[in-house]
Amino acid sequence: MRKILTETIERALLLEKNFKDVDLNKDKNSRKIFEAARNALIAGIVEEVKEEEKDKIKQKAIEEAQEEIKNQKLIHKIKELRTLTIIGIIIAFFVGMAVNQVTGLFVLLGFFRKWYGMLIILTVSIVIVMSIINYWILKEEKNERNNSK
Repeated sequence: MRKILTETIERALLLEKNFKDVDLNKDKNSRKIFEAARNALIAGIVEEVKEEEKDKIKQKAIEEAQEEIKNQKLIHKIKELRTLTIIGIIIAFFVGMAVNQVTGLFVLLGFFRKWYGMLIILTVSIVIVMSIINYWILKEEKNERNNSK
C-alpha cells in the first residue's frame, strides 16, 4: 500500500504547476523540494490513517472487553443460581424430614388432640424457613456489595 501511495503522490506532485515544467533528474534543488513535499505528504497521510485505525482498534477492544465482562457475569450468575437451587433442595429435604420426625413424635405423645399443637408446629416451621431464606438473601447482598467495590 505504501508503494501505491508513494506513486500516487509523485504523480499528483508532477501534475502541479511547481513541478510541471521542471526536469527533476537535472535540477537537484527541485528534486530535493519534490522529495521533501512527497515525504511530508506521505507522513501526513500515514499519520492520519494510523490515528483513524488506532481509534477503531480502541473502540473494538473496549466493546470486546465489555462483552467478555457481560459473559463472565452471566456465567457467575448461572453458577450461583445452580448452587442456590441445590442448597435449597437439600435444605427443603432436611426441613421436611425434621418436620416429619417432630410430627411423628407428637403423634406418639398425643399432642395433636387439640388444634393449638398443629398451629405451633406450623408457626415454628415457617419461622425456621423464613430465617434461612433471610440469611441467604443478606449473605448474597453482602457478596454483591463486596464484588461491586
